Amino acid sequence: MNRTGRDVSPRIHIDGRRRILCAMERGKRRIAVGGLAALAAMAGGIWGHWLVQHRLFRYGPHDQPVYDAERNALYDPGLGAWRDLDSYELHWYTPDSPLMPYVLPLLGAGCFAFFVFAVSWTVKHRRLMAKIWLAFVRRPVTMLLRYLPLLGLVWISGGVPFLRAGEDLDDLLADRPTAIYVGVVVGQIAVPLLLVFAPWAADRLFVILQIAFRVQAAHSGRNGSGVAKQDALRRAAQHAERFRLSASGDLSALAWMLGSGALMDVLAERGDDTAVLDDLLRDGPAALGASRHTFDRIFSTLGQPEIENKVARAFIFRYEWTGAVVNLERAIDILDPLAAKPRPWFWLTMARWRVVCLNLAVALKDRYELRRDPADLDQALALVRRVGRRYPSRVSNYLLELELFRYRDTSDPEALTAAIRAGRRGEPDPDMVRALLERFSSGGDHRDLAEARELAARLVEEKGPGHPWHAVCLTVHARALAVAGETDEATQCLRQAVNSPSSPLQARLAAAMSLGELGAGGALSVEGYGAAVELLPQLAWIGLRRDDQRWLLSRWQGVSTAAAAAAITAGEVEQAVEILEHGRAIMWGQLARLRGRVEAVRTADPALARRLDEIRAELDVPDEPGWRFNEAGADVERRIRLGREWDELSARLGMTRRRDYQELSRAAADGPVVVVNASPLRCDAIVLLPDDKPVLVPLDGLDHAELVAWAQQSVDPDGRHQAMLNVIAPRLWDDLAVPVLRAVAPHLGESRRIWWCPTGPLTALPLHAAGHHTRPGGPALLNNVVSSYTPTISALLQSAERVVEPRGSLAVAARQTPDKPDLPAVDEEADELLSCIPDAVSLSPACVADVLEHLPGSHWVHFACHADASGLAVTDGTVSLEQLADLHLADAEFCYLSACSTAAPDPRAYDESVHLAALLHLQSFVHVVGTLWEVDSDKALQAAREVYRTLTEHGAPDSTLAAQAVHDAAQALRRAAPCDVDVWSSLLHIGP
Repeated sequence: MNRTGRDVSPRIHIDGRRRILCAMERGKRRIAVGGLAALAAMAGGIWGHWLVQHRLFRYGPHDQPVYDAERNALYDPGLGAWRDLDSYELHWYTPDSPLMPYVLPLLGAGCFAFFVFAVSWTVKHRRLMAKIWLAFVRRPVTMLLRYLPLLGLVWISGGVPFLRAGEDLDDLLADRPTAIYVGVVVGQIAVPLLLVFAPWAADRLFVILQIAFRVQAAHSGRNGSGVAKQDALRRAAQHAERFRLSASGDLSALAWMLGSGALMDVLAERGDDTAVLDDLLRDGPAALGASRHTFDRIFSTLGQPEIENKVARAFIFRYEWTGAVVNLERAIDILDPLAAKPRPWFWLTMARWRVVCLNLAVALKDRYELRRDPADLDQALALVRRVGRRYPSRVSNYLLELELFRYRDTSDPEALTAAIRAGRRGEPDPDMVRALLERFSSGGDHRDLAEARELAARLVEEKGPGHPWHAVCLTVHARALAVAGETDEATQCLRQAVNSPSSPLQARLAAAMSLGELGAGGALSVEGYGAAVELLPQLAWIGLRRDDQRWLLSRWQGVSTAAAAAAITAGEVEQAVEILEHGRAIMWGQLARLRGRVEAVRTADPALARRLDEIRAELDVPDEPGWRFNEAGADVERRIRLGREWDELSARLGMTRRRDYQELSRAAADGPVVVVNASPLRCDAIVLLPDDKPVLVPLDGLDHAELVAWAQQSVDPDGRHQAMLNVIAPRLWDDLAVPVLRAVAPHLGESRRIWWCPTGPLTALPLHAAGHHTRPGGPALLNNVVSSYTPTISALLQSAERVVEPRGSLAVAARQTPDKPDLPAVDEEADELLSCIPDAVSLSPACVADVLEHLPGSHWVHFACHADASGLAVTDGTVSLEQLADLHLADAEFCYLSACSTAAPDPRAYDESVHLAALLHLQSFVHVVGTLWEVDSDKALQAAREVYRTLTEHGAPDSTLAAQAVHDAAQALRRAAPCDVDVWSSLLHIGP
């Protein structure tokens, strides 16, 4: 099976067999050619050896008289000369060099073998050579103009020294056997050179040199600057691409290297030309593979490190523009071993040591920005400083950026001073403006502010519209203006930055957030934060892997809550609800749209529906652990292209539209839905009522910083939750529950149901535990309402509309799991489900494969095992969150997750609901019971008994009683141990 679920094993078998046969054929050819070359070398060596013996006899010296029958001459040792017996004349010959006995055999062996290889290469590339020779017929003038200079070069390098030998050459050729030998050897070199390799160089190598000269000319300024320079670079890149795609395919790696260098220079100056990225990585990673042609191998050996460097740089560009972290990891994988090589090693290659090291530093810096691993920043700084010791003028801007990062993390004034010192030596840089403003805010020196304003204005002028840095320069300029009190001008700059199509999305997002902060909670904040919320789904777009989406969204945590707070301050409560719905749970929302039905589209446009189905089949594939991609990069690039197409089609069909308040308010049909928003600006509860305006409940007693600290304690696996709850439960009652109950009291039905939709750090807190539990008879939310939770309002609407077809039931129990304590009561928990549904499948002990096999066929499931943020721990491993997300689960009814922290959010992205309970609810199950933290095995058993008792009080299990069942279980646990708030408050219900 392939990653899309289709069985491709026969095709893989056929392709594998074909590759084996081709490899065998190539092996046979190489053996045959090698054998012929060996025989030819042997023949040449034997001939050379015979000639050595001949010349030793002919040219002496000899220590006794020797008769030469061929010339009728006698050697006289006393005279050291030959006497011609016919004319009695003496002939003196210069003895050969002592090296001659070695030179002649080796020369013969080498030239004979070379001739065999040359003939073999010509036969193998006969089509290429036929094309080249035909070019001499069709374009004789052009080809001769290329050929004759090469011929002259060959003559100067070989023929002229040969002729300058003069009399020595005459003496050498006077001997007929030697003359024949020299003629054969020279012919074996000259014929392939003049008829094969020189024409090849005239046609192919000449074009490569021409492309290189064009690129160099564009950089040298002969084409001017701006548009003319970019056009020249594009023409050079197009020329290189035509050459690379030519039928012969030789020197394709070098052609890609030249063309990619030109394209990356275009991208560095024109960020809106994002099609360049597709050209860069369409075939670039393939250049890392083995070359097909002999000369390509020879020439690319020196160029391979530079090709790898350019491929890595292209991957960095791809990450900056698409957010696909796998590109960044691949760039680091390529550059890390190159940068580890000693500097003299680069003298033998076309790559430059400092460029490789600095590119790796950029990649590590980008990864540090994403994941905040200090090791990445330290390694990047070490690389830049290492380069700076030899090339101090080349690293100033890199040092500026990295030292500024170090200052922000450590608040070390020396780092800020080092950053500014480096910035003064380098080119104008937005980070220099940031550093000056940082020093102004800490020291108050107005000269820093004036310098920052001047530099920012210069940057905006130099990096105008179309430049990738345009949004960044506008943002730092706006900050400098805002610090100087020029708010109107700063606002205009930020608006331009938000709408700058030439800049990466994250730069525009930063500008939108700055605009929101500048508004200080007013209408301008609504505009800025609202723009940021609109950009968030584009940032974590469907073409990315889920882990990439999570990392990117973690950088912008709190955008939607800040936007909602600004809207509330502006009196737009309904808009605040819409913003929160649009800017939260983006990952799962995109997955739901990807797996959603397109029946309406199928009726109106069957072809479009089919295309959506095809894209869905390729995009909705498992995220394999540790997955990179193949050498050609085809998987990632194809996913990116399909993701773009999906976004375009879904936007055309209105699949990404924002739900309005009237549609969202239908979720309150069975009881009030309370959206609790927490942001640094303000904290509020918004009560949704059916067919009515929302009720705003300000929560002035809550502080965002305090909520963040509480949430960190809640998600801490080693946290003391009881001590935490003793502090926060009374506060939640006084500052949240009381004002909310006052607002919802007129709207509570007989069931007294209420749905909580918390945001930000509140998603990690047990709102249903609000109360004064340490006081006997103290007030508690548990005594007033039956609480349920929902990740988003849309999730509540969708779960209420699900139609579940009864299938099987499943009880999963794992008493023993690797590296975790035993759970003695899990089998009894599973028996609770089996007592309600006797025909349920029992997996005890449970294995990963069994769970993944049986879960899709079950509509009622109970898990009793260990769990953590990575997934559900069973006997032989972990059923991970990613594995569950990759399952295509049909609509199901009820899932009880009796395991630790199954409803605890990821603190990196609270609003993304990245936990097991939310995932299973959003993907399939109408009702899910989860936990916020760990619970003892015996307490979990007691809770399960109470839940199933309520579910079956009318006979067969009834999932519509799930919320009441969890409420009753919490009451029972509370009665048994009134002070142990952490036991019953961990349990919560998600669903309608």
